[in-house]
Amino acid sequence: MGPDRNYILHVENELDIIKERKGGALYR
Repeated sequence: MGPDRNYILHVENELDIIKERKGGALYR
C-alpha cells in the first residue's frame, strides 16, 4: 500500500511538471 501510493504521487507530480514546461497557459 505504501510504495504503490508513493509511486502514483510521484507520477502525478511528474505530469504536473511536464504540463508547466509545455506552457501552462494551454492547460489553464
